[in-house]
Amino acid sequence: MLIDHPLDRPSGFTEQSSFEMTSNAPTPLSTAFVVGDVLLFQFFTFVDDVTIQVDLVDNQGNGTFATDLITAQANDTDKFINFAGFPPRADGSLMDRCQYRITLTNTSSPNSGTSVSVKVFRNDSP
Repeated sequence: MLIDHPLDRPSGFTEQSSFEMTSNAPTPLSTAFVVGDVLLFQFFTFVDDVTIQVDLVDNQGNGTFATDLITAQANDTDKFINFAGFPPRADGSLMDRCQYRITLTNTSSPNSGTSVSVKVFRNDSP
């Protein structure tokens, strides 16, 4: 699994979901489509200093297979996490979707809530 942090959104990606996180709790598991062996997350509108952890989970019950953690300061520029090189499923088939969980932590004031905007992108071509 390759994980990198591009400075801008690469071309050739289509938004598949967007939402705002507004607490210090992890999101429920959500499903993302994996096209062309790549999945991209964008985080923006940072109100406080935060850490953001993204866990990718096999949607066939085989557990977490990738994790990454980024930090951002209040009013920081957009942050990206690009996951590529998805492992095959236990049966050998290509992974065409997975689940993800995002954990947001307010490092400016750990006992206070915060918010961040999130977009999830899939590759345009297989």
